[in-house]
Amino acid sequence: MSFHDFVENIDASDVNNAQVRLISGLKNADDKTMLTTALDNIDKHFSFVGLQENYDESLLLLQKLYGWSMPYYNYRNKTDSSKKIKTISGETRALILKKNAADVKLFNHIQSKLTKQIEAEKNISFQLLKLSYSNKIAKSIWGRRFLKVFKI
Repeated sequence: MSFHDFVENIDASDVNNAQVRLISGLKNADDKTMLTTALDNIDKHFSFVGLQENYDESLLLLQKLYGWSMPYYNYRNKTDSSKKIKTISGETRALILKKNAADVKLFNHIQSKLTKQIEAEKNISFQLLKLSYSNKIAKSIWGRRFLKVFKI
């Protein structure tokens, strides 16, 4: 079975629009109802929603929201970007997008909202630079101790 055949024939009840399905709490509703409910649930029950595509910015907004010290992290199990990944045909991509249209709308809504939050944040460029340096320092045990001692 090809990947395209898999996408075309998969049982949609738990795969297609998975994020909207999970956040809405609805399993057998139409896409519009699930999306509306998911957005409503986010507005009522989530204090913050970030995106992996804006991971650092999301982390800094969370830091400010919850009063955390400067966060830092180490990459683990990161894919080597020099390795080529097989491309997915345009036809298969279009089918994936069609079967996940509500998830795409959710993503676009969250991305728009997050972009406004990031743009409204003062000194975000400086904070991103500080986070980048903290991550470089934190790669060693001594660096992590340094960051904790000096509460960076």
